[in-house]
Amino acid sequence: MAKINVPQSAVSLWRQVLHGPVSVPQWEINHRGGDVRTLLDMGLIIAKADSHPQFTVDLRDRQLRLNEQQIKTLIALSYCGMCREDFLAWARIEKVESPLSVIKSLTDLDVVSVTNKNGLVTFLLR
Repeated sequence: MAKINVPQSAVSLWRQVLHGPVSVPQWEINHRGGDVRTLLDMGLIIAKADSHPQFTVDLRDRQLRLNEQQIKTLIALSYCGMCREDFLAWARIEKVESPLSVIKSLTDLDVVSVTNKNGLVTFLLR
């Protein structure tokens, strides 16, 4: 899978759509420069008319849908992020298989960033 680069303004919606379809008002679809329009223009999502005035926004490629281990990791990182060592210890306790592969897949989807904080490799939610 190629690395995806989502603008910061659209990351929140991108994370939601990776979990599952999202319902949005029609005006958000055509809102110039909005998160829905950004992801549509990037070809990452599709929008289907639902009951007026709602639209359902979903992934264009459903293979990108997050699996249970990715979701569990996102929830853990949502509190404050973790350094690599803490993450590996947490992953062992939570029985996450191939934790570094999970982190790589989340960075490729552009929902987790890797930083070097105080000399420690740290994983943060975007």
